[in-house]
Amino acid sequence: CRALGFSSGVYSQWNTKKTKPSKKAIKLVAEFLKISVDYLLGVESEEKEKPAPISESELNESLINSLVSLTPEELLQVDAFVQGLKAARKV
Repeated sequence: CRALGFSSGVYSQWNTKKTKPSKKAIKLVAEFLKISVDYLLGVESEEKEKPAPISESELNESLINSLVSLTPEELLQVDAFVQGLKAARKV
């Protein structure tokens, strides 16, 4: 609380549920702790709609269609990105 400028009395009131922190205070605490406001408040995030499963052949076709539309410079960037992904794999 000190790091964020809140007094121990304010924290005590929040902790004993005598008062509730403002939305701004909640956001500051979440940012300080590097967590989401939802996580701080214990709110389950709604499950995002997952994309429909795609077959390997459909994925390959989609990737090829995307790649053929790229410029040579963009293809070099894609290749560098892929090489970086492969290098970052844990063995």
